[in-house]
Amino acid sequence: MSDRSGWRAVLIGVAKYDDEAFHDVPAALNSVRAFKGILTDPNLCGWPEESVTVVENPRKPIDIGRPLQEAALAATGTLLVYFVGHGELNESNELCLVVGDTEIDHVEITGLDYDNIRLILSKSKAGAKIVILDCCNSGKAIEALSGAESQIANTTVIKGAYTLTAADYAAHVPSPQLAETQTSFTKALVDIIREGVPEGGEFLDLSTIYGSLIQRLSAEALPKPNQRGTDTVESFEFTRNMAFSSHAHARSVAQQVPDDPIELEMLHAIRSRVEGRGVEFSAFAIALWKLIAPSTGECALFRAWGDASVSISGNYLLGPIGDRVRIDFVLDAHCRPIASGVDYREMDRLIYRMESAGQFGVMLTLSYVDPEVYERIRVSREPVVVVCGKDIVDILTSYGYDDAVGVEEWLNGKLSLGR
Repeated sequence: MSDRSGWRAVLIGVAKYDDEAFHDVPAALNSVRAFKGILTDPNLCGWPEESVTVVENPRKPIDIGRPLQEAALAATGTLLVYFVGHGELNESNELCLVVGDTEIDHVEITGLDYDNIRLILSKSKAGAKIVILDCCNSGKAIEALSGAESQIANTTVIKGAYTLTAADYAAHVPSPQLAETQTSFTKALVDIIREGVPEGGEFLDLSTIYGSLIQRLSAEALPKPNQRGTDTVESFEFTRNMAFSSHAHARSVAQQVPDDPIELEMLHAIRSRVEGRGVEFSAFAIALWKLIAPSTGECALFRAWGDASVSISGNYLLGPIGDRVRIDFVLDAHCRPIASGVDYREMDRLIYRMESAGQFGVMLTLSYVDPEVYERIRVSREPVVVVCGKDIVDILTSYGYDDAVGVEEWLNGKLSLGR
């Protein structure tokens, strides 16, 4: 994790109001706590606990202004402001954040005018400034915004900052308000961050998160959010992407070889049948691979090294029958005891052949690939498919050959192998 000692966040949730014109929003406190949860989660946003200030149910504008000013002055890296509660428009049609003692008839002097927040943030030395406003507007705010497209988003623009707002008009709070209820906007935002975006990269930037918010909220017929950004702040990497997978994981020895006696007998039956028989071992390797990849086309023995391994070249057919693309591959197969794994030398040999004769490689072994070797090809993203002992018994079992007798039947009948 990079140095985040200069990061500061102020999270504000207002649930209770004195003026009956503003309905209480119990979901606000649930939302601010949920947002803090993802912000400080080391597996997600990773903000240090001590850098995050939470303000719940502020009574007066200064209850927000003071901690916000302190955070803005202290921030040298990233400054984040999150607000959930009511947002109201003053007589100038500009946004005011509503606090506990805000009066509907005197919003401009009893609420926190967003111009004051803009001024505070503009004086901060933070390199990135992020403002997230989950404002639930009252009926009068809806009327005032009528015909004013993106009014709230437009009035919150700050130079060098990214602003995300819940809605142009009225944000949405689910009903009934249960103890665990969050506002619809914050719940969608938190869920996206916790679940990740499958098509995203290792980290999710603000723009990607916004795109997912649009899709999720639109699918539920909820108000559309808005974003505004300057100086490319929308590319700020906000969180790790929990749905990201750069490559298949390197499996341990225990994950590659079975421990069930019946499955071990299946592997023993295969090895005792094909060990030392290059042609039969090649036929076995090709037939097994075709069970895994049925679109495999022609295969041919390329070269054999002693009695323990065979090498095969082939092609995989991709696309509709009338217009298939042929992808060449090479397959190395090793017939060895369970306790003997594929080493660096053998993997390097496959990769060397793959670079000159195939677009991907297959390492098939009755045992396992050494974990360090496995890790190396995954970190370097080599296009190598590993088929180990556990994979072999799993695929045969899926076709109904679930014990040593069944394996013998398959070897005899399907491959016409003789002793």
